[in-house]
Amino acid sequence: MRVRVELAGQDGVWPASGHSLLDVEVAGRAVLAQTACVGRARWGSDRSWDAALEAIPRTLGYLAAWSTAAMRCAEVRAWTSTGEKRCLRRLILDHAIWWRAVSYTLAGHAAGLVIARPPARRAAKDALTAALDLLPAQQDPSAALSQDQREALRESAGESFFAKIHADRVQRYLQLCEASPGDAEAFLSSLLKPKAPTQIAIRDPRTGERWSLRQTVQALQHDVATRGQAAEPENPTMGKAVRAAAREARCQAQMATIAEPEDPFTIEQVAAAARRINPHRASARLPREAVRSRVPLAERLTWALLCLVSVVGLVPALWHRVIKPIRKCRPRLVTQLECLRPVCYVDDLEGLFDMLWLDGAQHVINSYMGQLQAGGKYDAVLVVIAIVAVIQARLAQGLPTLLEKADLLHGFDLAWRDAVLLHLHWAGISGRAWLVVDAAMASDKFRVRIGAALAMWCH
Repeated sequence: MRVRVELAGQDGVWPASGHSLLDVEVAGRAVLAQTACVGRARWGSDRSWDAALEAIPRTLGYLAAWSTAAMRCAEVRAWTSTGEKRCLRRLILDHAIWWRAVSYTLAGHAAGLVIARPPARRAAKDALTAALDLLPAQQDPSAALSQDQREALRESAGESFFAKIHADRVQRYLQLCEASPGDAEAFLSSLLKPKAPTQIAIRDPRTGERWSLRQTVQALQHDVATRGQAAEPENPTMGKAVRAAAREARCQAQMATIAEPEDPFTIEQVAAAARRINPHRASARLPREAVRSRVPLAERLTWALLCLVSVVGLVPALWHRVIKPIRKCRPRLVTQLECLRPVCYVDDLEGLFDMLWLDGAQHVINSYMGQLQAGGKYDAVLVVIAIVAVIQARLAQGLPTLLEKADLLHGFDLAWRDAVLLHLHWAGISGRAWLVVDAAMASDKFRVRIGAALAMWCH
């Protein structure tokens, strides 16, 4: 099958991106049919991409060779070291990333990796099962009921009902420990921190009327975009000095790229990092299984594109954030914006690049921060266990313990960009690694998504 994709705007106006033509060869046949179905189409999470990518060897080989040639071009490296031809470097990078996204998408569709789920049909259930389904998922049923409801349920189902639930959970955990320790850890985590589906029904604070889906998306977009206004006002003198220091660090990083290795990463490094990616986590466009493919040409293309990103010192236009809110606190039916936490999803290739960047910079940053930085360095559960152990030890000795809890205002949402860049420079991060972070902060854009509703782009 040979697919020819042509893009044309309205009234004969061509898109500004210049991506007007693309040829992709797929070894196989595809039956095209139009059917009406109410449901949800998405990439299958349990599907392997190896067979789909093995069907397009010529396309993968061409894209890998083209990206490798661009990455090793002496002129491109010279432009990066002097900061010149920024638009041309971005154009080269955007073409390569866009070709990969389109080729993978067409190959995945041709291989049948897209699944359509019709609306779920609930089977008939007895009264007790139907009553239990109303309880919070994966939680102790008795915890969500009042005392009178628990007594009534015990009388109808028997005292052994709750004991059987806990026994089944323990047995399930022990079985997973023997078969798959990773699945056992995920099962235990789901019991301790259940992730019940969030139902969003935001209401107008003045009238109490429920907002439409469009109004909710727009309100969330505005909430995320205006969080920067919660920061303290900048000191003009200090801000000017920090910006000047960041500009000087940028010039030094550009010059440092001259002495850096020709290839920022090796194919072995990229392949090893791809194996560590969790395939069950969501991404913005293609599923994470796509970047984990073991097809040699696909691995080489992934390596060439990630090296190209590092060499040009920019981030592609397709790397953007999709924000999907989750419940922060209170009931599952959320009626207030402050009870939602924005969670970001990124492109599968961007997630792999972030992992490689951290592999090279994490030790340097941790050494620079010292003991002042604890977040992200230690396992959160181990930290809690350590705190509990210290408290118990002090209680055994008859000593008091004072715990002070502090909550930073938008601690995960706000950052002083120039100060972050300056601290990275002081920590010893330079060259391509510094330039990529600089470009990512300068071209950050996102959009909010709730179900099938998408907001406009926001920078």
